[in-house]
Amino acid sequence: MKPNSTNLTSIKVGLLGIGTVGSGVFNVLQRNQEEILRRAGRGIEIAMVADLDTARQAGCGHGRAGGE
Repeated sequence: MKPNSTNLTSIKVGLLGIGTVGSGVFNVLQRNQEEILRRAGRGIEIAMVADLDTARQAGCGHGRAGGE
């Protein structure tokens, strides 16, 4: 059974580390959300961010690990 495009939901991803590389990935995904949706037919949702430095993790604007 092929998925119907109206039933497609966002692809949920998690980031391990929100340092230089992780924050870059976070920013690129946020900035290109419309283009990703247009090309892939599905958006990307950052569902979880985990980092040993909880202050840096909270600073990304996504809250704490677990997607809250």
